[in-house]
Amino acid sequence: MSTQLIDRGFERDDLFTILETMRLDVLRIYPEANLDPATKDGQLLGTFSNAIDQLGQMMQAVYDSGFPSTASGVTLARIVEYNGIRIINGTQSASSVVFTGNVGAVVPRNSNLRCTVNNTLFYTLEDCTIAANGTGSVGVLAADVGAIAAPANTITRMMMPIFSVRSVTNPHDALIGRDRETDYALRLRRAFSVTTPSQSILEGIKGAVANLPNVVQVQTYENKTDVTNAFGLPPHSFSVIVQGGADNAIADAIFLREPVGSGQYGNVTVPVFDEFGFQHYVTFMRPPIVPIWIRVEVRVLYGWEHHTITVIQNNIVEWMRINSGIGEPVVRSRLYIPINAAGTTFAIFGVLMGTSPEDIQHRDFIEVPFNGIAVTDASQIEVVGV
Repeated sequence: MSTQLIDRGFERDDLFTILETMRLDVLRIYPEANLDPATKDGQLLGTFSNAIDQLGQMMQAVYDSGFPSTASGVTLARIVEYNGIRIINGTQSASSVVFTGNVGAVVPRNSNLRCTVNNTLFYTLEDCTIAANGTGSVGVLAADVGAIAAPANTITRMMMPIFSVRSVTNPHDALIGRDRETDYALRLRRAFSVTTPSQSILEGIKGAVANLPNVVQVQTYENKTDVTNAFGLPPHSFSVIVQGGADNAIADAIFLREPVGSGQYGNVTVPVFDEFGFQHYVTFMRPPIVPIWIRVEVRVLYGWEHHTITVIQNNIVEWMRINSGIGEPVVRSRLYIPINAAGTTFAIFGVLMGTSPEDIQHRDFIEVPFNGIAVTDASQIEVVGV
């Protein structure tokens, strides 16, 4: 058996190797021993081997937790703090609801309400008193953290009857929260961060911009040739494409790290000032929007409810918001993920896509320009029965 820390890192034997090594060791001492797994001695040997293997797994986990590429959870969050990064915690979806009832009736703080679309629980943030017009308004938060949709007029179920209160609803769509940053996303953000002082100037710019507040994603391109390239970048120029973030903060980050002698290419130009007060201009690019229209053809099954259409639409919108990268195509097969997440009361017969209502057709993917980003909206998604 071998569990050791060597030049190549941490090494340990797997369970089968541990068991076989122990079996051979016992047989060298007691050649006549019956170590068949069905015997007591064989089972005892298996118990010891499993305990040793579990200890090795724990040692492996402790070793791996010391590196950003293999650490996870709380350990990873602590490691990236050495790089000045903190994990982005999730937020709850928020909305406001209007109660209807008798004048003077009070809805207590922390009263539980449920969204009829996805069965999500919401709770009131403070006491709400029905006013003279027979209504009262109060803010609510989702009980769980994450990107939970609650379309208008769907938070309508009171979990406990409230004296003299007849109904409740949310007049507007809820402000959708966000999921806690995943380990993968945190590792990626850290990787961008540590490239900020790197020798690759372009990667340094990408890392600096990616860490600015409210920046969703960033992509960089460079043309080192003497001719305009296929993306339209002029000779000896670079382009920084940014979704989200403040224009001035982005411009400052680029200005401090821009390569000498290279031109900038984009559709946003921002004035910046150097340490001596001289004005310069920084140009970068905001990604043009590629609108996506989608038609989902379904066969309804037992238990189907009409509001499932809204769930499918919201799932697609939210999934594309999170997963659509700059310059990445829209792949039809990937849309099955958010659609299937809407439940089991339907079967998908087809998914059609287009960049306009007239362009919807069967296709495997939609190309997106190198600097573009695909975006859709519930109003651009049609769910039809076949």
